[in-house]
Amino acid sequence: MLQGDTIAAVATAPGEGGVAIIRISGPDAGKVLQGCFCARENPVSLPRRMVYGRFVRRRETVDLGLAVYLPGPGSFTGEDTAELYCHGGQAATRRVLEAALEAGARMAQRGEFSRRAFLNGRMDLTQAEAVMDMVAARTDRAAAQALAQLRGRLGREITQMADELLDLIAMIEVTCDYPEEDIEQEQVDVWVERLRRTQRRLEQLLATAQGGRVLREGVRCALVGRPNVGKSSLMNALMGEERAIVTPVAGTTRDTVEAQADLDGLCVTLIDTAGIRETKDPVEALGVARSRQALEEADLVLVVLDASEGVTEADRAILAQTEGMPRLVVANKCDLAGAAPAGCEDALALSAKTGQGLDGLIKAMADLCGAGKVQPGEAVLTQTRHRDAVRRAGLAVGEACEALEAGYPLDMATGGLRAAWRALGEVTGGTVDEDVIDRIFEKFCLGK
Repeated sequence: MLQGDTIAAVATAPGEGGVAIIRISGPDAGKVLQGCFCARENPVSLPRRMVYGRFVRRRETVDLGLAVYLPGPGSFTGEDTAELYCHGGQAATRRVLEAALEAGARMAQRGEFSRRAFLNGRMDLTQAEAVMDMVAARTDRAAAQALAQLRGRLGREITQMADELLDLIAMIEVTCDYPEEDIEQEQVDVWVERLRRTQRRLEQLLATAQGGRVLREGVRCALVGRPNVGKSSLMNALMGEERAIVTPVAGTTRDTVEAQADLDGLCVTLIDTAGIRETKDPVEALGVARSRQALEEADLVLVVLDASEGVTEADRAILAQTEGMPRLVVANKCDLAGAAPAGCEDALALSAKTGQGLDGLIKAMADLCGAGKVQPGEAVLTQTRHRDAVRRAGLAVGEACEALEAGYPLDMATGGLRAAWRALGEVTGGTVDEDVIDRIFEKFCLGK
C-alpha cells in the first residue's frame, strides 16, 4: 500500500440510488478531478464549494453531476480530497469511477481512506474503528455509542491516563538520577495514590467491555421450553408483529425461526425454537435437535414456562439443562395464573397476550448481557483488543503500586508503568504493531 499516491473508490453502497459518491484522496486529487470533470468554474480554485458540470472520460461525457474539492489538511484523510456526486445507478457510478481512475487515480483498498486519516493524525485508532461501527449500527443506542467514540470520547480517556503514566515515569526516573538524595515516604505515597486512582479508572473502563460489545454486535437470544408454553407468542410480542405461527396445537413450531428486534436500543436476534420434549415424530425430532443447538450457540436464553400449568417435569429438565447459562426464566400466561408458578417464584411473570411484564423482561435482558450498565456518551470499550489492552494496563499498574509500597528499587516500578503505557497506546494506535493495523483496516468496506 503506497501512501504518496492518489486513490479513488465509491463511498456509497452498491445498487440503485438517487446519488452515488466517489471519493478521491492524495497529492494529485486536484489533478484527477480536473481530468475527469468539466465545468464553467474550476472546482480546484473554489475549494469547499459544490460545482455543477460534466464527468468525462476520453472526452466523452459519461454523466452529469456535482464535484467539490477539499484541500488538505482540512479533509477526512488529511490529504487533498475530491468528491464526485453522480447518479446512483450501477452503470453511471462505474463509468464515473473509471473516468477518475483513467485521470490518474488508482483503486483504493479496503479501509484505505480511514487508514490514511489515522496515519495523518486526523483520528486515533478508536475513532477509525468507530467509523465502521457507525456504518454497521442497527439501533439508536449502537449509533449513539459509535458517535461518542467517533468524537474521541474513548480515545481522550485512554490518552489522558497514558499521559499521566508518562508524567509519573518521568518523575520517578528523575529521582533515580539522583540516588544520593533520600526519597521521602510522603512522595512515594503520593505516587501510589495517583497510580491507585488510575487503576480504579482502568477497572471502571474494563467493566464496560461486555456492554460495549453487545451494543455493537447485538446478542442471540434463544426462546426455549416445552411445547405450547407460548414461546412463539412471546417472540411475536417482542417483535411487535406476527413473525412466528401461533396455534393451540402443541408442536406447531417444527424448526427454529430467527428475527431481529430492537429492544430498547439493543439489537437482539430472537430464535424461536421447537418445544423440547421426547418425540417419535422424525420431523419434530429434527426440530428439537436444532433447538438444542440454538441453545448452545445463544448469548442469552429465555426459558419459558406456562404459569397457568405450574412447573412440570419437562420444565425441570429444561431448567437443569440451562443451569449455569446466561438465562432468564419467564412465566408466561400470567393473565391466566396471576403469578409465577409454584416452584419457580423468581421467574419473571408476564403475558405475551396482553403485553404485561414485557418492559421488565426487556430491561432484565439488557442488564443480564451488560448493555444496561452502559450510560449514553460515556467512554466504553467496544472491541476485544480494547479489553485485552486495558486489562494488561491495569495489571501492570497494580504491580507497580505493589513494588513502590514494598520499597523495591524504583526501576522495578517504572518497568511496570512503561508496560501499562504501551498497552494503553495499543488502544489508540500510538504503540500498536503494523500487523494489527493491517487486520483492523482490512475489515473496512471500500470507500471508507
